[in-house]
Amino acid sequence: RSMMAQFKGLTAKSRKWLNSHREKIAQVGEVSEEFFAMVHTPASIKEAMKTDAGRAALEKEWVKLEKKKAWEVDKVREYEDIRREAASGPKAREVHFGRVFPLCHIKNSQLAESEWKYRGRVVFEGNFTTDQYRTWAVFSEQGTASSHLCAAKFLDAIARMPGNDGEDSDAMGAYTQTELGGVETWVRIPKDRWPKWWITKGYKDPVCPLRLNLYGHPLAGLYWEKHCKKDRKSTRLNSS
Repeated sequence: RSMMAQFKGLTAKSRKWLNSHREKIAQVGEVSEEFFAMVHTPASIKEAMKTDAGRAALEKEWVKLEKKKAWEVDKVREYEDIRREAASGPKAREVHFGRVFPLCHIKNSQLAESEWKYRGRVVFEGNFTTDQYRTWAVFSEQGTASSHLCAAKFLDAIARMPGNDGEDSDAMGAYTQTELGGVETWVRIPKDRWPKWWITKGYKDPVCPLRLNLYGHPLAGLYWEKHCKKDRKSTRLNSS
């Protein structure tokens, strides 16, 4: 069935949700070259903060992750204290250090400015991660298999065969649905996001544990894949 036919076959509740989740530039089910182009233009944080829409998009992302306790601000320590503790002595262990920072992009930037939509994202700087000896942290070359995209394509193909039907959906905040695994990881966050009590207590170079599987971490895809596999098994779905 065509995308429009599938849309018409949905319940009123499903249509309402789908319309709220999608852009309003065209009717749901309409496919164009621009739809497939998925134009997403980077915007500097400085420029994004000059606009109400940019500030709102970034604030929304920060607040979402802070409410989820993606990083544990109540366990804050000074960077050098943690680094020395992990480098030698009775509590010696492998520890990674990185930073969390924001990104901003403009969707539909090829269209009139009235159609622009700012998207904020807060990520882990995976390409600048160090360990307790101040050397570069080492990660495996391939963090995850490429099976998810293939599975979605197979589903689309089979659903279009005679007598079949199907649907798939993007996961909301996918990676952060699970906790970060592996090596203990501490992060710096921008000073404008520090809790007020950090400043009151006089922290100079504070770091706090990264709890959730944040976008940008070199193994984020792997931990998400493991989470999916565990979830499938819990619902008795075949993981092959």
